[in-house]
This record gives sequence, C-alpha cells and structure tokens, in this order.
Amino acid sequence: MKNMDNLNWEDNSKAMYEAIIDAMPPLFKAAVKKKVSVWIDKYNIETITEDDVIETVEKFAPENFKEKLLSLVKQLKTK
Repeated sequence: MKNMDNLNWEDNSKAMYEAIIDAMPPLFKAAVKKKVSVWIDKYNIETITEDDVIETVEKFAPENFKEKLLSLVKQLKTK
C-alpha cells in the first residue's frame, strides 16, 4: 500500500484532502482514509490534483455531506 505522504500533491490538493478528513465525523475518518488509499492502490495513482479531489467528493460523498465538503474544497482551489 502506498504511503499518502509519498504522493505528488499538486497545488492545494493535500490541503483539500485534509480539510475533508477534518470535516468528517470521527466515526468516518478512518473509513474515508481507507477508501482513498484503496483507490490510490487500485489505479496506481501517483499524483493528486485539485480536480481529482473535487471530482471524488462529487461522486462519492454522501448527499448529506456533499455540499459542505464541496464548499470547503472549492475555497482552497487555486486554478
């Protein structure tokens, strides 16, 4: 399994990811980290972009969290 710190985080993508994790209820933090880790391994991801983070929230965030998370990450978008 790849270490998240060894990824190439472009622009504010790492800050976006951390904002998502910080916004999650404690019960869900480990599950979200695990899902991201599995996705990185499955697709052999080496670089994470801001658009990757936004697209992932749009596709996979539960509806009751989606708007809050999109608002958080879009504030951090640099491009």
